[in-house]
Amino acid sequence: KVVNEFSNQNIDKIDLLDLWAVDWDYNSSESFKAHEVSSRKIGSGRKIVERVKDSMVCQYDRPGLYMIVINFVDILGHDTTEYIEIEFS
Repeated sequence: KVVNEFSNQNIDKIDLLDLWAVDWDYNSSESFKAHEVSSRKIGSGRKIVERVKDSMVCQYDRPGLYMIVINFVDILGHDTTEYIEIEFS
């Protein structure tokens, strides 16, 4: 019954993220460079006063193959990194 009560609550999954950062042009010979970061802000009473962004945008100056790296940290401190290779022509 506890599981049912929890699953019936309207929880937005974005609220489970503490922060995320994007390196729009990752180079494996260098370390991750966060070109853009979004983090939530917690106010009094542990209430979220600012949520993380649900999107980020980058405009590239020239066509080519780009490696985009996204680093996520959830509210429990778990760190996940995703690598996405995209080619623009």
